[in-house]
Amino acid sequence: MGVGTNVQNRAVALHHMDCPWRPADLAQRDGRIIRQGNQNPQVRVIRYATEASFDVYMWQTVERKAAFIHQITAGTVAERSVEDVGDTTLSFAEVKALASGNPLIIEHAELTADVTRLERLADAHRADQTRLQRIVDTAGRTVELCTDRIGQYEAAIAHRVDTRGDRFTMTVTGHEHRARSDAGQALKDELARRLRTFEQHPEPLGRLAGFDLQATVTQGHDPAATIVVADTPISVTFDRAAIVAGDPVTLIRWLEQPIQTLDTKLADTRIEHDHALKRRAAAEARIGLPFEHAQPLKDLQRRLAEVTTQLAPPDPDEPSAGDDATASPDEPTRGVPTARTRPSGPRPAPRRPDSTTTETLRTSNAEPEEALFTPSAIDH
Repeated sequence: MGVGTNVQNRAVALHHMDCPWRPADLAQRDGRIIRQGNQNPQVRVIRYATEASFDVYMWQTVERKAAFIHQITAGTVAERSVEDVGDTTLSFAEVKALASGNPLIIEHAELTADVTRLERLADAHRADQTRLQRIVDTAGRTVELCTDRIGQYEAAIAHRVDTRGDRFTMTVTGHEHRARSDAGQALKDELARRLRTFEQHPEPLGRLAGFDLQATVTQGHDPAATIVVADTPISVTFDRAAIVAGDPVTLIRWLEQPIQTLDTKLADTRIEHDHALKRRAAAEARIGLPFEHAQPLKDLQRRLAEVTTQLAPPDPDEPSAGDDATASPDEPTRGVPTARTRPSGPRPAPRRPDSTTTETLRTSNAEPEEALFTPSAIDH
């Protein structure tokens, strides 16, 4: 039964007689019985597989596909390759292991999933250590920068002259102006002249609020002039449009505003300085902490290596335990091919594994694999 079958109201058991090609097909089958509306509180999902048959390859293929899909949908992909086996695919891995007749494959799948999960945590721990070191370095540079600016702001505040209201006065190219409109117009004319003559080097421009002003012109696609307030971190840039068509009083207020708000900048810089100190201290406290799952990861890796060795095929060049090195010359040496005569009569037909429903995941007399589910707890 597949897509469109609607028997979920009284279904009690679902039998997988074969393995489909896609994990979604298995989910679709299970959705016929594990869904809301089923009147049975518990249902059985039974999967059949024939030992030493193509079922092993089919279940392994579905397992690999489901592992990839699980990582993509769960958002757990940390590398370019995906090899993890999630909770959904472990049941497929178990069926594959049972069908192969070797229960070590189940342990191998579980160990691989656990090792992969802890290795990702270890990678995340190493990345976190690197990130913490970057925080320490960045916060350290921020502390140094803020310390320098705090000193500059404090010195500038002590040196600043109040130009608010009628106390305004500004010198432009050696001429003193007491009206903002006059000072702004003189500023516009001087900056426009420097744009025309392309004076790139910083040149003295005038004086405002007790600070010397310098102007630097930049040409190119968007010509502009930058005014630097000496002995402060303050600089104001005017583009060509503002210089040519801007309001003179507005230009002066743009230049005057950062000087009059030095107190606010000082307070903000002190707050930034304190926050950087706290970030650096918190990061330094976590740098060097060991990975908390280091020992469990080593134990799992060691056990995985042991299981992998046990699952590896035997070396054909290595003599078997039954080889008799002390055999007499009159007897053929065990393990060494000798000439044999072919028996007369018809050859017996090769024994094929039983593929009926009585053939189970392990042996022919074992019970089929069953899984109990509560339909009301799962919404498909």
